[in-house]
Amino acid sequence: MSAELLPFLYTFTGISLGFATISLIIGFQKKRDPVFLFFGFIGLTSALYYLLFPIYPDAADSDFVHFAGTFLIITAFGLLPWFFGVYTGYKVRSIQWSLTGVILLDYLLFVLSAFDLLAAIYWLILSHILQAGIILYGFLSVNHQWKAGEKKSGIVLLITLIIMTLFSIDDILLHYFPSILSPDFHGGLLPLDFFPVLFMIIIGGRIAKEIQIKEVLHKELLAKDKRLTDILNRISLLVIQVDKDGSVVYTNQYFHELTGYSKEEVIQHQYTLFIPEATMEDSTNKFDSVLSTNTNELARRLIQTKEGDILNINWSVVTLFDTDEKPVGIISVGADISDQVKAYEEIETLKKQLEKENIFLKSELGKVYEEEEIIGKSEAIRYVINRAKEVAATDAIIILEGETGVGKDLVAQFIHKISAQKNGPFISVNCAAIPKDLLESELFGYEKGAFTGATGSKKGRVEQADNGTLFLDEIGDMPLDLQPKILRFIQEGTFDRLGSEKGRHVNVRIITATNKNLKEEVDLKNFREDLYYRIHVFPITIPPLRKRRSDIPLLTRFFVDKFSKKYKRTITEISQSDKELLQTYDWPGNVRELENVIESSIIGSKGNRLSLANEVMNGKRAPSSGDGQPETLEQVERNHILYMLEQCNWRISGDDGAASRLGLHPNTLRSRMAKLKISKTFK
Repeated sequence: MSAELLPFLYTFTGISLGFATISLIIGFQKKRDPVFLFFGFIGLTSALYYLLFPIYPDAADSDFVHFAGTFLIITAFGLLPWFFGVYTGYKVRSIQWSLTGVILLDYLLFVLSAFDLLAAIYWLILSHILQAGIILYGFLSVNHQWKAGEKKSGIVLLITLIIMTLFSIDDILLHYFPSILSPDFHGGLLPLDFFPVLFMIIIGGRIAKEIQIKEVLHKELLAKDKRLTDILNRISLLVIQVDKDGSVVYTNQYFHELTGYSKEEVIQHQYTLFIPEATMEDSTNKFDSVLSTNTNELARRLIQTKEGDILNINWSVVTLFDTDEKPVGIISVGADISDQVKAYEEIETLKKQLEKENIFLKSELGKVYEEEEIIGKSEAIRYVINRAKEVAATDAIIILEGETGVGKDLVAQFIHKISAQKNGPFISVNCAAIPKDLLESELFGYEKGAFTGATGSKKGRVEQADNGTLFLDEIGDMPLDLQPKILRFIQEGTFDRLGSEKGRHVNVRIITATNKNLKEEVDLKNFREDLYYRIHVFPITIPPLRKRRSDIPLLTRFFVDKFSKKYKRTITEISQSDKELLQTYDWPGNVRELENVIESSIIGSKGNRLSLANEVMNGKRAPSSGDGQPETLEQVERNHILYMLEQCNWRISGDDGAASRLGLHPNTLRSRMAKLKISKTFK
């Protein structure tokens, strides 16, 4: 053994032993992780191999070193196919076991080579066949990694395989064509013998990098898991996870609140604990079916609370898989529809009566809205749609906030259509449009003789909305003296008709809307604080049109098509200047203003090109004092109020009044008109 080679061998031994020790420790700590275990054993056998030569300097003349070293190096190479399988996920057992069988045969021939020259030749040939098989399996593993998207790891492994291939070619030439390379065996070591340490360095570095990446991802996963757990514990849906043996491994807080069971009574117990006896067989069959077919399922199932009550639950069941795509259990998310089921049974018995009432519900005072679409693709409107979908499956109270004309009623209808109440009526009440002295009777109804002119009993909007949705628009304009009754109805679901002391109960989903800052109204004593907090459970802010300009072309096209059909016009073109004007105008009246402008423009257009109405042109014109000088802030405010008053035909209050479009209280607008000396006769 050359003295110059000893420092390198000690270094190789230290590197291999270091990687081996770390990998084996990690492997055993991580529940026998095969990647680290195989890598560790490769490093250990390599370290022992390199250590033989410094211990036995005359390695070339030592039969022990020859036999021990050969066994170690063959073992190191023999572990490679198994490492490739666990590292890349390309586990072809037939190839791996075949290569292992070749290794065992190679061991046998090697032992026999000490006694038989022919066996030595066969051993050498078989060793090179084994090298070729390992290299080929390695390239197949790289290909699998590449297809799986793990390109960085695949490139690193590819480099090691190229090095092994070059060393193997060199080894073949050294043994079969020694005259070509004039070999120098360095005291018994061949170039291929140095491959294991290169393998440890290259792959070890990559594994270390992957450990670092996995640690970062693990921390992120823990944070996301905590956020997800917080969300699951707050939603009013039952969430339960069951392993493949039927044991419960997770339940959220709402599950325990609804069923009455504690976590200790459920976790690690069979899910059949809360299945009624009458449906036990059907439920267990469905559980087995979902696991065996690996399909997701939507189903209605009964569960039994700790007190023995039976609940109807709509479940969405999803199969869970491990990294090998084997089913390990299911997770189910359910909504309690017990009240709805009972209500549907009552509705069926009252079908004829409801059909008669639907005639009234389609009238002006209690209309059921026809299906409309929420038009838009902007991030702002997608946020609104996603928020609506999140809350639709629950019975939480919703408040829609936003300026006048943004489409709060359409969003309310959208929520109703995708909720459990979609088959029930959608009743809308504009709290600002109905006179204050009539609002209570319109909401809660009245009995015969309750007041002068009450010649019969009448259902109010609340009662008409039973098993459906009640939309309280402009709730910020509700009179203070009526707010306690609304609060009681929201909290208890009960109300009294005017002239009756008999409380009535309804099952109603409540959606409210306002264009006011209710918090400011609370501070001004115009709105009750307890009612504010009761309706402010799940706010959805609908953006003004100026905040979602990318939706203007879609809305324009929609309204053009709508009014073209209505007025029997054929509008196919809009000039570029008009498109730019529509896109850059601030639309203080939002979508409603855009709709009105397009309708007016359709009426006034000739031919197939849209002629944009003057309203937008006037609204876009820069304010001027007449002498070319910019107007003062007071002049700008005066002109803008005048413009809005003219657009509304000098109507101040109401849903289509100037105050509503300006986002002001009618009394505030009247005060500003007086201050700015604005009147219909003196502009």
